[in-house]
Amino acid sequence: KHKYVTGYRGSSKARVAVMQNEAQMHNESQPSYRAKVVPTLIDTNMAIGLWYYPFDDGTTVKAQPRLAKGLNVTSFHDFYEKVKGTKPSGIMWKVFREVNRASGMAQRSIVMPPGSPKAALMALRKAVHGLNNDPQFAKDSMKTVSFVPQYDIGAVAERITKASIKLSPDVITFLKGYVDKVTSKKTN
Repeated sequence: KHKYVTGYRGSSKARVAVMQNEAQMHNESQPSYRAKVVPTLIDTNMAIGLWYYPFDDGTTVKAQPRLAKGLNVTSFHDFYEKVKGTKPSGIMWKVFREVNRASGMAQRSIVMPPGSPKAALMALRKAVHGLNNDPQFAKDSMKTVSFVPQYDIGAVAERITKASIKLSPDVITFLKGYVDKVTSKKTN
């Protein structure tokens, strides 16, 4: 039996709830997980990491071991298969994938307004792509967020964005029903 607790104002408040045993599960971004969760919850044996969210471009879901480097966690779909004995499937898996893509895209996108000059777009893409092989960026990233992000640009990024910006009708229907179910328990 689960009790949903919503409305924490920010990840730090939700993290404190876990530390005080008010909540038993919470997820974090990669930087927060490495910088805040590992030293305060994982290294103190107050919590364990279970999984990280896999890469999903709308057609393929795949683990990215570099995201879990040094963390002793696996990708969600591999974790699910290990626990359940079968690959994730069905509407819950579809909802997970679409919501995960949308939230990941929203958190990790660099965008320009419509009609931006093509030269500016190309300059930004080149600069961002250059970060993937920049040793100073890697050093600074490790110092500040404890991992080195990799950036997709151009056609790859556009494919991920297109797969992320619109939820399927059956996913919307499921989410509306799920929210109604969860919120009706709170008000009854």
